[in-house]
Amino acid sequence: MKYRNKMIEYVYKYFGETIYDAVKIEISKATFASTQDILDNGPKVVSKYGERYTITVLNLKHTYEDILEVINDANWKIDAKEALRINGNVTHNLNAGSGFWRISNVRVLISREGQEDKFMTPELRKGEYYENMINSVISNNKYTSDDVISLMADMMKEQCFRDGNKRTALIFANTLLLQKNLGYIRVDNKKEYIANILDYYENKITNKQFVEKINNGFYVSAEQLEQNHELATDEEMESLNNAKESLRQDKQEEISKDVEQSNGRGR
Repeated sequence: MKYRNKMIEYVYKYFGETIYDAVKIEISKATFASTQDILDNGPKVVSKYGERYTITVLNLKHTYEDILEVINDANWKIDAKEALRINGNVTHNLNAGSGFWRISNVRVLISREGQEDKFMTPELRKGEYYENMINSVISNNKYTSDDVISLMADMMKEQCFRDGNKRTALIFANTLLLQKNLGYIRVDNKKEYIANILDYYENKITNKQFVEKINNGFYVSAEQLEQNHELATDEEMESLNNAKESLRQDKQEEISKDVEQSNGRGR
């Protein structure tokens, strides 16, 4: 539990970068500046960036906010149903079938830029298959970062959902990593990240080799983040916690005053 709150604060601190990591693997024209603009201004900038880009960013924002709100809840259980919930949030108002397992065949474009179009048609399976694939890895809560990356690869390749598979798999993987304070997957190099995914789709690399490539270029452990001074210090965490407690007390006082005023008006 050493890094739990520090890892969560890391996501808050780099929230714009976190959202950009997920949006840029879907929206080719995405930039960090435009993503941050949408995060800051919401639907007001839809005419500037287009509906799909704006909705994609805001969906990712709400998805991560939702996860960060519940991740410290001792009663919160993460399993295949959480993957469905994440997918529902990620693809909300973008495609039919949000938040459900895929029930029809799909063709997935796997050609590189400048190449002739080439497609992959993943086998259509029953929902129970996807549930078992996910739950078999995480049900005993003894998974490692390698297990998480391996599962992320298979979730993408199987195309468990009608849409949003790469985004959902990345966010679900990072949720699992946060849950056990293991680290984080960052998509600093989109071209290389996508190339690794396509290589796995085409069976040019094995699942184990995919895990190695993600470990070498994209996964950063909590220990590495601390060594790189990207995690808050103990003193900074204490200050943050004090500030949060102060805000909580202020909010509680405001609620109490509102209740008193409401009761006074009712007399």
